Amino acid sequence: MYNGTAFQNLSALNDLKHFDSLQYFSYSASQPYDELTDLSGLSACKGLKMLSIGNARPETLAPLEELQALQTLTLSNCGTLDLTPLGKLPALTSVSLSVDTLVSLEPLAQMEQLSYLGLTSGTTYPGLEPLVQTNIRYLNMGASMGDEKAYETLDYTPLAQMKSLVWLNLTHQARVDSALCGAILDSNKELKYLDISYTEAAKSGAKPKVDYLRNAT
Repeated sequence: MYNGTAFQNLSALNDLKHFDSLQYFSYSASQPYDELTDLSGLSACKGLKMLSIGNARPETLAPLEELQALQTLTLSNCGTLDLTPLGKLPALTSVSLSVDTLVSLEPLAQMEQLSYLGLTSGTTYPGLEPLVQTNIRYLNMGASMGDEKAYETLDYTPLAQMKSLVWLNLTHQARVDSALCGAILDSNKELKYLDISYTEAAKSGAKPKVDYLRNAT
């Protein structure tokens, strides 16, 4: 684990070539956040299973294509990201993205094995439509207070077409209403958890089934 608050920020990860048996790597920078731009050093870590990068500005995620054993990926505050390389990672089942700007969610449609996806804390993307083609079971779209403007034009209706969902967090997605919740529940009988805290639906009072699901374990 490398924390920029305790050490000097990195600009590249080339020294990781000396750790070819590494299975877990976590990096988080302190300000300024634009110093780490080159992830090519990661390509030597063929056995990496868990990777977390925070407060960086990678120019490309292409080096991750070499991480065929990668199972869990977390990218937080990493600027604008093209997720295309992730579609070439057969073992990747969990992806968490927060405070990022995504070019598209389309690459995720190629990942049949993807089980968990986090799009949290103001992460933006053109649309949710590509997720309909996935087998995602756990979708975390929890936002933070003040993130409402980031989702002013987002179409939530594709959520009602995600038939594999068992867990869905829509906290602070202010425009989520009771009609959408009803559509999601009616079309997905496998859903066991739905959090609509701080949404229009939560304010409406017409949510008995939703309350039941939110408290389910």
